[in-house]
Amino acid sequence: MSLRVADKKRRKHGATRVRVQAAANAYCLRTYGDAYTGGTPRRLTLPSGPLWIVPVVFTSAGYGYVGEVGVVAVAMDAQVVLDATPKAEVREAGARLTREKRDDLAAAFHRARST
Repeated sequence: MSLRVADKKRRKHGATRVRVQAAANAYCLRTYGDAYTGGTPRRLTLPSGPLWIVPVVFTSAGYGYVGEVGVVAVAMDAQVVLDATPKAEVREAGARLTREKRDDLAAAFHRARST
């Protein structure tokens, strides 16, 4: 494969990743709330066809990335959400991470308030 063809494919997938991430982010915001966003999309090829898998990331203001709490599956061609981790499961995972990282999250919150 020539460098020119490889570069064209890389740009195409880069633009597609942006659209996939936008679809996942919109879904996360509407479904899970503003503390959840889509991570880096990854392509997955199944016997039924290719799709994108986007991790659902729990974040906290002042702290940033807290951890992954689920996934969103996005259609390869249409950039529409096919399925995702149920809301209750994502929210419970977020609550668990909040408990586990309570001290770090509190410290980041207090640093952000004092600046």
